[in-house]
Amino acid sequence: MEQAEQRQLGKEPVDNTTASPDGSKDHVIAVKDKGYVYPLRLSPSKVLKLYYLVTFLVGCVLQLFLVHWICTKEIGFRAGAIITLSLNVLFTLLLPLVLDWAESHYFKARFLGLEEIAKTNPDLAASLEDQCKRLDIPKLRLAIVETASDELFSYGLWRINPRLVLSQSMLAKENQIRMLPSVEAELARFASQDRTLVFLMFTVAQEIFQLILLTSHLIH
Repeated sequence: MEQAEQRQLGKEPVDNTTASPDGSKDHVIAVKDKGYVYPLRLSPSKVLKLYYLVTFLVGCVLQLFLVHWICTKEIGFRAGAIITLSLNVLFTLLLPLVLDWAESHYFKARFLGLEEIAKTNPDLAASLEDQCKRLDIPKLRLAIVETASDELFSYGLWRINPRLVLSQSMLAKENQIRMLPSVEAELARFASQDRTLVFLMFTVAQEIFQLILLTSHLIH
């Protein structure tokens, strides 16, 4: 019976949380294959890259259907371009929601506003508030995760509901002096970048892919 269950499972992902020597946690997705376990360590930035990859591939697959509909006169070329752009706009809007879900369900993050941070670490809250005013970042919230990584990661949509992801250990007062320059650099990076441009680039690349497919179809 156990052997039959193993055959049915084959490769299966296992969500594990491993403890580091300092007591923090490292999040691991492990893939079991024929008795072997292959760890796939994830971080918030890797989740973002995975989201980019999946959404880009979904857009490319959509082009196959659009080319078919264009060739059968179901839709026009302009309609195909509008559908591609609309899909990438949707992915842009969903990005912070997907990352929020990953932070809360996978990384077990606690979302705290600056006023909540001020209750336990007023110096840190004051410093973050000053940086947010200088960079014009409103209503910053911290996503506190239990992880062994010291990675800082920020995300948001057009500066709406910005999030700064950091580990619980970095909130300790003894780490504040070392952490603040990195936090300032990360907030400056968040203020200067626009993830919308990524999906605009995806739209252009997918439209080029669509033209290649259409050209190939017309030649044949």
